[in-house]
Amino acid sequence: MAIERKEPATEKGSRVSRSDSSSLPATIISVFSLLVSIAAFAVSYCDTEATRRHNRLSVTPVLQFETIRVPYEPRSQVGIYLTNHGTGVARIKGFELYLDGELVSTSDGSGFVEVARKLGLLDRADFPLTLVTGGLLGRAMPPGDSILLFGLDKKDFTADRKAMLDDAISRISARITYRSVYDEVTSQGLNWPPVKPSPTP
Repeated sequence: MAIERKEPATEKGSRVSRSDSSSLPATIISVFSLLVSIAAFAVSYCDTEATRRHNRLSVTPVLQFETIRVPYEPRSQVGIYLTNHGTGVARIKGFELYLDGELVSTSDGSGFVEVARKLGLLDRADFPLTLVTGGLLGRAMPPGDSILLFGLDKKDFTADRKAMLDDAISRISARITYRSVYDEVTSQGLNWPPVKPSPTP
């Protein structure tokens, strides 16, 4: 009669335990390697984003309207300036001009000729006005560039003319839209939003 031999249960269980314990270090190594890869990817991504932000900031234009009331160095003219105070080139995308809250046509390229005409200051011998007549749309302004849009030369500056210029500036509103080399679009306003004067009783 054949005798069937069976291994003790404890010994079989012991072999299973040894098999499980031998695979545990490999699992730990795999998980650790995965975590290291994820961490390396996160660091690389953050570094790339930081570089992109730095590059954008290093070429970011900042256009601002400035109203100069009294001549001083280096401003030899008084009036409304448009200046790029940023670190990158600005390309002008849009320009709106208002007088007393009413939109002015910019068919002359900037609209300031029409503003001067409406104010009664165009071609006046006693008010030698200096203004921009060329087109602003599409113009590229490098860092530090400044344009006198509407004003007077220092040699023509007097107290009476200053009063007339101050009154004109207070009635003018403008908004300019420009974009950076990264196609980021920004707007800047002067006396914005435009307000119509209250009707006189």
